[in-house]
Order: sequence, then structure tokens, then C-alpha cells
Amino acid sequence: MMRMRALAAVALLAAGCMPMAATPTRRVPLGESFRLDRGETAAVEDLSLRFVTVVEDSRCPVGVQCIRAGEGRVQLALRAGRETDAVIVATEGGQPRYASFGPYDIHLVTLDPPRRRDEPHPQYVATLRVTRH
Repeated sequence: MMRMRALAAVALLAAGCMPMAATPTRRVPLGESFRLDRGETAAVEDLSLRFVTVVEDSRCPVGVQCIRAGEGRVQLALRAGRETDAVIVATEGGQPRYASFGPYDIHLVTLDPPRRRDEPHPQYVATLRVTRH
């Protein structure tokens, strides 16, 4: 039984999916911005969302002059009822700043802290807002 659970976990990780936390850490009103630490889960109405990871952070570091701003790309795990999805939203550029899931639009408002050259693994916090479309 333990071996099967370990294999299932490896399969989920290999597929880029991660199971949602059993219970969201807090409920957030629809339309209001909220902060979510990496690994934390929140609920908006019947939607649960978890900040899985920062896929990329190519934002221009503080104190450096860059030709382009770069972008921070955030992976979110979403669940509403039995439906699940993993989406990536970004601060700028190539990826959209929001994703749609069921009747919801999930917006990435900001990614903190600003990138610094001397801090390779910061404690990321995403500010998100969920609206209905």
C-alpha cells in the first residue's frame, strides 16, 4: 500500500499535477485581492486555489537597468467540485495575467518580493483576485 502511494505521488509530480490541500487555509470574498504564500490554499465561493510554485522569475532585479521588464510566472492548482486544472499566470509579457476556470477568472495582481540578485530563493507571495466572467 505504501509503495502504491509513493508511485502515485511520483506520477502526479511527473505529470506536473499536485493534489490540492484537503482544507483551504482561508475563505476570500469574490472580487477582493488577497495574498497567498507559496504552498498555501484559499477558497473563493466553490473554487479552491493553491499557489504551487514560481515557474520562472526573469523580472529585472532591483537596482539593475534592464532592456525589458521580464516576467514572473506562477503555477496555480484549481479545483471546483470534481473539476481540477493547473494554470500558469504571469506578471508581464508572454503568459496571460489571468486564467479562466469554470465561471471564474483568476487574476495575478502582483508577485512579491521584487527580484533581487542577492536573493536566489525568496519567500514568494502572489496577490490574486478572483472574479466571475
